[in-house]
Amino acid sequence: MTELPETPAEIDAAETPLAHGEPAPSSTYQLLVRLGLVYAASLVVLWIIQSGTKAIIDPDGYYHIRWSRLLWENLPKGQLPRFVWLPLTTLNENAYVDHHFLFHILQIPFTWGPNLVAGAKASAVVFGALAVLACYLLVSWERVRYPSFWFLGLLACSAPYLFRLSLPRAPSVTIVTLCLALWLLWTRRTIWLGVLAFALVWMYSLFPLIGVLAGFWAIGVFIEERRIEWKPVVAVTVGVVVGLIVNPYFPENLYLFAAHVLMKTKEDFEIGVGNEWYPYETWYLFTSSAVAFVAQAVGYVATQRGEREGRARTITLLLFSTLLLVLTFKSRRFIEYWPAFAVLFAAFAMRPHLDRWPLASIPGVWVRRSVAAAGVALTLAIFAILVQNVRVTRATVSGETNPYAYVGGTEWLKANTPEGALVFNTDWDDFPMLFHHDTHNVYTSGLDPTYLLYADPELSRLYVDITLGKQDDPAPLIRDRFGAKWAFTDSGHRDFLREATKDGKMRIVYEDDDCVVLEVVDPPPAVETEG
Repeated sequence: MTELPETPAEIDAAETPLAHGEPAPSSTYQLLVRLGLVYAASLVVLWIIQSGTKAIIDPDGYYHIRWSRLLWENLPKGQLPRFVWLPLTTLNENAYVDHHFLFHILQIPFTWGPNLVAGAKASAVVFGALAVLACYLLVSWERVRYPSFWFLGLLACSAPYLFRLSLPRAPSVTIVTLCLALWLLWTRRTIWLGVLAFALVWMYSLFPLIGVLAGFWAIGVFIEERRIEWKPVVAVTVGVVVGLIVNPYFPENLYLFAAHVLMKTKEDFEIGVGNEWYPYETWYLFTSSAVAFVAQAVGYVATQRGEREGRARTITLLLFSTLLLVLTFKSRRFIEYWPAFAVLFAAFAMRPHLDRWPLASIPGVWVRRSVAAAGVALTLAIFAILVQNVRVTRATVSGETNPYAYVGGTEWLKANTPEGALVFNTDWDDFPMLFHHDTHNVYTSGLDPTYLLYADPELSRLYVDITLGKQDDPAPLIRDRFGAKWAFTDSGHRDFLREATKDGKMRIVYEDDDCVVLEVVDPPPAVETEG
């Protein structure tokens, strides 16, 4: 591997593109090898976690990979598939919006194999490793010293971050996009930044993050250079607006985005939603993300003592990582962003100090050796934390539901119901797996309980009461209010099963260890009378 210049003077003297943040031609091969090793190491770490279960980690992954397959199957027709599977919700056929559209396009190659579950797991590993590589590329391109150390920090920063990175969902690709956005901001490629903002709108509903980055960059430039950097803000704004309007789901995408903002920014949810929208317990967050918290603290201290020149990039990462940290305290889903950017913040904040005091310039042999020994000890400690985080995360995913647990029930439904028949599923989060195995039927609730709540609040509350066994006579309600003749439940819904079957108005037509399918008896059994 080619050694980089050790001091600022040596850097300035190097008459190569490397002095401006680009690899010299003579080091291109070594750079590619290094990047390949970084990506390979990331793949190995994420695959060790992924191999802890045969299931897709996170139920929504079943929906994402199946929908990507449906997109692929409809491409020859030149049209998007109609989403008909949640007719009672705000994601009904006329209002459905795929706010992960570009992510689903990227996931299509992983649907070409015979096993969609394996394809989803592979996509999670590939995209997760790309996210780590993108962060490393920023450090490497900026020539921050000891890039291997920062790479280790990116992998070891947080156990829940590793978990979220292992999900076959859009955030991993979003991290890549945000890192690319930072590079475009720093190299002042304004037009391409607008194009990237457009793409992110089509990629994922958290596209406002790129606008936040542009705004923070403008603040950083103002602090460093005392001028207003308005072009990136305008470019991102134009890209976002055009992406929202020039959109295959316009104008429904505007309504869905507004609904997401309203429902997710409330202090208290009207209905129980996915765990990712609730905060972590504080002590768990601190202990499981210790490296990220230390990195954030180091960044704050180093920034306070750093030089003013070149601070715009550090200020951008300071503001952005701090915002993500605050959001992580509010909602655990932001753990998929904050730890990585905390490490990037620390790396950039430490850069001027590391440049000023390279190891070779430290006076005294024993002092230099002591500093080197401390660095080795710190690196080994972080590696030990990485091993522990991987072990804990792998143990966590081992509890995921068997991906084929509902196959028996869905096979019965496909064989015994007319196409498009509505099935009353008693858990909204069962929908992704049901949809994955059975696109023959449609379902009551799925992907997020608020989709049913916002479509029909009264029906949503009735749905909750029925599924919790709080309705004494659910069969007529399931048939008349929801329009369903069949119900699907996992075996754990004992209260629902008790109320549904006690009067004979619903009968079990399929049952195994994991799930139960019931049918509304029509007409209901006659009531016996005396005499």
